[in-house]
Amino acid sequence: MKQLFISLFIALSLTSFAQNTDSSFTQSSKINKAYFASYLSDSKHLLTAPFQASTKAWIVTGTLLAADVSLVYYDKQINAFSQRNRSHFSDQLSAHFFEHLSNGLYSVPINFGIVGISYLSKDKKLRSASLQCLIAMDLAGIAVTIPKYAFQRHRPFQDNPPNNLFFDGPFGNYAHTSFPSGHSFSAFTMAAEYSSYY
Repeated sequence: MKQLFISLFIALSLTSFAQNTDSSFTQSSKINKAYFASYLSDSKHLLTAPFQASTKAWIVTGTLLAADVSLVYYDKQINAFSQRNRSHFSDQLSAHFFEHLSNGLYSVPINFGIVGISYLSKDKKLRSASLQCLIAMDLAGIAVTIPKYAFQRHRPFQDNPPNNLFFDGPFGNYAHTSFPSGHSFSAFTMAAEYSSYY
């Protein structure tokens, strides 16, 4: 029950965080003291968002969480579909492009590059979007790490036979961190942040 509450709390926080377009978040187009202070104010908003959420936000979050949890039961079918539709090209594309695109190896330098481009082009909207994306990615990274260690879900290759319902959390050996997906968090955080500007 504690794990479900933590997941619900984080999911609702991130739903509120990603969809917020009001002025409760500090939006800056400069890297200065106010920008770094916005990490604290944005973190506070992220943590208090579930307590200020509307009934509609709770319903949306509950529905998304239920859909996410229900997909766990279809792991075998999803895996079988993926294996049937593999090719050498898709394996290479996944291993050398998609795998790295949504983790910090590429996404953080890409965002810093966008910040640099925004300074060179004097585009304040792009600068603000890229700076806010860096904050959002940092906060999302923290938010995804907590449930990873709370759940400690095994990856399919870590069990023989694979058991999609095997969780060690929260007091396991911290070797199993497949849920929730950090790659998905990163990709959706970038998409949500930039789409809120453009």
